Amino acid sequence: MELINAINRRRSARKFLPKSPEKDQILPIMEAARFAHSIANRQVLRYSVILNKVKSRHINDYVNLSINNGTNHDNDEPAPPPAYIICSGPEGDNPSLYADVGTAFQNMSLAAMTEKLSMCFITEFDPNQVQSQ
Repeated sequence: MELINAINRRRSARKFLPKSPEKDQILPIMEAARFAHSIANRQVLRYSVILNKVKSRHINDYVNLSINNGTNHDNDEPAPPPAYIICSGPEGDNPSLYADVGTAFQNMSLAAMTEKLSMCFITEFDPNQVQSQ
């Protein structure tokens, strides 16, 4: 029953505090991604974790969160996400890849809740610009 309650409470965050998560908070999230279902056990997803605030700000320039990025509680200016976990797979329009990404994200978002962190699934971004960062 605790899992159902966690699923019901899970939300996508679009307002961020400026503090970056600690590495020991990220590791369980990445472990949860590793244990996500993968169609035919292909395990084709790869992950990049960006905790560096400067790199996160650069990536934020090429990401569309669909609404204002939130508020920095110190001076009421937009606060970009302080960290990114980028999930990538082989190129192409393979429906299995979408399923793999979905299960990985669900696992990661539930694990983030246990670490008192929030996540947002971002699909609109410039991959060439993000890769160059």
